[in-house]
Amino acid sequence: MIAALFAALVSTPAATAACVPELPQAVAQGGLVVGRIDRGCTVRFGGRTLRVAGDGTFVFGVARDAPATLTVEAGP
Repeated sequence: MIAALFAALVSTPAATAACVPELPQAVAQGGLVVGRIDRGCTVRFGGRTLRVAGDGTFVFGVARDAPATLTVEAGP
């Protein structure tokens, strides 16, 4: 289990307080992460911009051999 999965959460310099994603504190390797962010914000993970649904939901998978800490970027 990845204990500090989102310890490396990064906001872009122009990010506002509204662009802070809601994420689980831990997830199992090979697991699916479902997060939420305010409308109009962007989320990046693994070098890719994730699609954010109209209600602010986004999802991504964690590789079964993922490192203990992952980086998720959020911004306007």
